[in-house]
Amino acid sequence: MQHLRHIFIALATVGIMPAAAADTDSLLTSVTADFCGLWQIHSDIYAGPVATGLRPDGSITSVLTQADFSQGKTSWQGWRMEHSRSMAACATTRTRTRGGIATAVAEYRNTVVGSLTGSETLEAPLLYPYLTSDSVGGPLNAETYRFAGSVSDTFGKLSVGIGGSYRAALEYRQTDPRPRNITGDLDIDAEAVYALTPTVGVGLDIRAGRYRHSSQISFVNPLGGAVIQHLTGPETHYVRFAGSGLSSLYSGQSYGASLSVVPLSHSIGWTAGVSCDYSSTTKQLVDLNRLPLSRIALTRHSASVGWTGQQASWLFMPYAQCRHERTRGYENIFGDATAGVYPLLSSIEMYGSSIWRSCAGLASEWTPKQGSRVLFDCRMGQSNFHEMYRKPGYNVSRRSLEWLCNVKSAIPVATGLLTADIGCGSELRQGYSYVATGMYWPVSRTLLAFISVGYRNMQNYNNFTASAGINF
Repeated sequence: MQHLRHIFIALATVGIMPAAAADTDSLLTSVTADFCGLWQIHSDIYAGPVATGLRPDGSITSVLTQADFSQGKTSWQGWRMEHSRSMAACATTRTRTRGGIATAVAEYRNTVVGSLTGSETLEAPLLYPYLTSDSVGGPLNAETYRFAGSVSDTFGKLSVGIGGSYRAALEYRQTDPRPRNITGDLDIDAEAVYALTPTVGVGLDIRAGRYRHSSQISFVNPLGGAVIQHLTGPETHYVRFAGSGLSSLYSGQSYGASLSVVPLSHSIGWTAGVSCDYSSTTKQLVDLNRLPLSRIALTRHSASVGWTGQQASWLFMPYAQCRHERTRGYENIFGDATAGVYPLLSSIEMYGSSIWRSCAGLASEWTPKQGSRVLFDCRMGQSNFHEMYRKPGYNVSRRSLEWLCNVKSAIPVATGLLTADIGCGSELRQGYSYVATGMYWPVSRTLLAFISVGYRNMQNYNNFTASAGINF
């Protein structure tokens, strides 16, 4: 990971060199548009390398440090994490050109988890249910690097852009059992937007990715009593290979496409999009001649639509959204080993889960006076979760009501800007609430400094964040 530290420093240095300096009034306007923009309701649509240039915020560069502390327990489908803290450094830039926009991100995060059980890695949400686990658990340290960038340009009525991101992570534990995990996650994104009219555009986004996660578990005291298990579903594991396969490898590919309709002028009009993504990840036991133990196939579909209108100082948007996610788990059956090789006999679909989530809401953006902005968002919907495992006949279904109420504001105070973010809601039968506030003030004619703090609560889980940095 030492070479990644050098890359992070180099890219962060490039990222904090904008094409042209902006005055603090322009910077405050960009911060307000980014923090309270109505475009956030359809953030997935505006994430592409071309569509990100249709957001109302201007050129801005940000350098920040962040501290994060979590107290309590957070768990999901068998794995549990308790008490974590992290420190992060991040540099981002958005530079508008004559025909498009260029963006760059460089981020480093160091995380310490007090206790992790049911999994040997923080990648558990991506790899479930085929996790590697042990009977002891313990603390886990993680270092994560993320680099991303995009560029776009316009040729007549056609705007095209390309972007990409790379995430690398190192995880390790200093007590038995001692996993050493290395993750590499690469994504590439290409998008084109065609202007049907001066105010309406149609966009096509195509993306692909490669994922790789390797794990090597070692013991200083092999007789300590910890047993390595290869989980196959809720409260089950592959008994035949328990205690073996200390080296594992997850490798996968992903593909996706999106079709969208976006307004090209002041965000007024229809915004709509549909997307489909597919990924497949195989788990191999490296020290058993790369035995292909299992495979995860994940399919995601989503659709959203909204219409933005304007009345005096108000922008308003009724909208509806729907998402579906389905996971299939395939397990392989092997014969007796011959010369250290296990012959593959068959592959059976053993695990399945699906989540349907739909909602309808109303969002409004209010500009009471020059430089001020308030964003209101209220939505209500329903989720349906179903999970099954063929043996021993595990089958669970849950239906729940989901809702969200959120208010964001950016208000000038003296020569600076005060921001606030307050919200509460319920998601998958878990209620939550959060509050955050920040302050921006000019340090020079082209430099803003800022600080922010935030708190989030979800049942037995509390999260505190604090950040500070500069914008220019």
